[in-house]
Amino acid sequence: MRNQRGQALIETAVFFLMFSALMASFLGFTKWFTIRLKILSGAREAALLYSSGRMTSEEVKTQVRRYLTTGSPALAPGRLQIDIGTYGPIISTVDQITVRYTSQSRWYRYININPTMEETCMIKHASHYGPEFQKLWGPPVPN
Repeated sequence: MRNQRGQALIETAVFFLMFSALMASFLGFTKWFTIRLKILSGAREAALLYSSGRMTSEEVKTQVRRYLTTGSPALAPGRLQIDIGTYGPIISTVDQITVRYTSQSRWYRYININPTMEETCMIKHASHYGPEFQKLWGPPVPN
């Protein structure tokens, strides 16, 4: 009977190498997915805040930037870009918010993927609501 210890050692080494590669790719995908969801959530929050007509674009950018740079995962503020404006030159009642984040992770270089993630949300700008004589509602903020 031959000695099988060498074969078991090789099989164990191959198993752990493949398991390590599988876990690393799983963790990399999970990180990408959570960042993508946070950017999407930030774009939706910005759209809802800006379309209400009660906050200026700078106030919305400050609020959303605070949300995106805190918590988990906390995005780097230097790689974050938030664009707020109207959709197209003709339709001025539709607000368009775009949130871009450029990651510097090495995973994107290894698998040759664009490191810039972008989410866009469009929503109809709210019309003026509430009676004019009540101070609770206040005038809408100009676009």
